[in-house]
Amino acid sequence: MSEDTKQYQIVMVFPPILEPKQLEQIIGKIKQIITGYQGSFSEEKTASEPQLKKLSYPINKYKEAFYLTLNFSLPPQAIEEINKQLNLENDLIRYVITAYDETKIQPEQATDYSKMVEKIEPLSIPRKDEPEPILKPKDDLEAIPKKKTPVRKSTKAELEDLDKKLEEILNN
Repeated sequence: MSEDTKQYQIVMVFPPILEPKQLEQIIGKIKQIITGYQGSFSEEKTASEPQLKKLSYPINKYKEAFYLTLNFSLPPQAIEEINKQLNLENDLIRYVITAYDETKIQPEQATDYSKMVEKIEPLSIPRKDEPEPILKPKDDLEAIPKKKTPVRKSTKAELEDLDKKLEEILNN
């Protein structure tokens, strides 16, 4: 890859009614368009065969379609022209071209579940050979003294002040 090229990935969706020969011709045409703008393919990272997959939602009344992913390098100025030419392709339902940077893609790290298990406390489930816990009768609960919350008594002066304020509000 030279200094003025960038890595890209294109995901293409083709209708399921295409014959394998027609599909190969369309893919060949798309590859020619990309190589015509000084693009080059990295074959080891590219899916070689289109795969028929079920769509999440119907597109152009199709419930399934062929998917194909290609990785390539290309000068960034050529992307706009390639988009224009791919929009003219009738047998291409959808496509998306994204910048592809290998350095950002890291393999998924394996999760060490043994450390998680140490943090989880075991449940206290009574075994069959252990006797049932003895519950206290309701009378014992009533014997516990209850805390009384102090009730604030309002003074006569406070009530008079409230009455005056209420009259002022109503008169205005």
